[in-house]
Amino acid sequence: MSGQSLEQEHESDYDDERLEAQRATHVHSSDEKDAILRVDVNEEVIELNNLRIFSFDELELDKLTNCTVLELRKNLLHKLMPFPANLRANLLELDLFDNKIRHIGPYFSHCDSPAFMESKLPHLRPDLLASNGGTGCAYRCLRKLDLSYNQISSIAGLDDLGPTLEELYLVENKIKVVQGLSKLTSLKLLELGGNQIRSVASGLEALVNLEQLWLGKNKIDTIGPGFVTLRKLKRLSLQANRLTSIPVGSFPAGAHPQLTELYLSENGLTEIANVEALSALTLLDVSFNPIASLFLNRGHDTADKDEGLDVPQTVLTPINFPELEEFWLTDGKIENWNEIKAVFEPFASTLRTIYLERNPIERDKRYRNKVLLALPFVDQIDSWPVVNRDDPEQDRAIRR
Repeated sequence: MSGQSLEQEHESDYDDERLEAQRATHVHSSDEKDAILRVDVNEEVIELNNLRIFSFDELELDKLTNCTVLELRKNLLHKLMPFPANLRANLLELDLFDNKIRHIGPYFSHCDSPAFMESKLPHLRPDLLASNGGTGCAYRCLRKLDLSYNQISSIAGLDDLGPTLEELYLVENKIKVVQGLSKLTSLKLLELGGNQIRSVASGLEALVNLEQLWLGKNKIDTIGPGFVTLRKLKRLSLQANRLTSIPVGSFPAGAHPQLTELYLSENGLTEIANVEALSALTLLDVSFNPIASLFLNRGHDTADKDEGLDVPQTVLTPINFPELEEFWLTDGKIENWNEIKAVFEPFASTLRTIYLERNPIERDKRYRNKVLLALPFVDQIDSWPVVNRDDPEQDRAIRR
């Protein structure tokens, strides 16, 4: 890269995008203009969605004196721009879902000079530029930031949001590496689904207050030790990735005392293994995996011997999961009815929902009857609640 500063690089990007907009002869329809004009600038929640807004300088942001929630969903914004000081100081939520933003840039962590801000937002009053020292980083209250469905390729520039930011959404971008999060220690929810992430072995360690982590629809092929420090985690989704197994040590004993929901659907798992330390689980989702048995595959060290014969072992026991309420294995390869009763009958005091549809066992015309016969304590089989216990097949006729 040349000797350009970060600020110069982003200014260059902005100029290119403005030129692109001019070539496209970006013009608001009369309805879109009316929608912008009809905004009550005194409201706390401002919604300017689906109006083809290209740049923040099309808006008189300095007039939003009471705004705490700003939504600009489904527009054409290409660039994050410095906000007026009063807006920065008051914002609790900023929603930029479905725009054209390519860089997070320096605007949450970089202090811009008054001259630079004035060049980008010429309509701002001098007193607003001067307030807060003329800096562009005073988002003192921001708790929720949604940059989903943009074109962001890297996470950077969010450090100064660390003291307050609790929810960060970056769904369906172009992110390949988990980075730039080490200062966001107040985060409770992180959504990185629909990106190009291949590894979660590092980058999450500092998020010690994280409660929900959503990593679905990436390219993750192994877990590694990346979650070990996340002791407050309650929900973890690794759906629609490339996992073929859960390595030993991925979930060490005592590391996740609050994890209640684990979503592992749409991977390449062939068995349920190495999750037995997650004793707080109430929901386990392993749907859409080629799992042919609820027991461990042959060859596991945990297999006991009884009179010279291998005794089938499973991690699915009430000792491991004393709180398990829901088990999901839709679209698996389970064909042995005996396994259903043997594995889940001991969960009579907790298990209430089980999904087994589109497994080979569902071909049986008495499928629901046989599930209920084996597990008479469940309240829901697949998507249908158990209403007719004498003939549960009739439940399928009930509209959901």
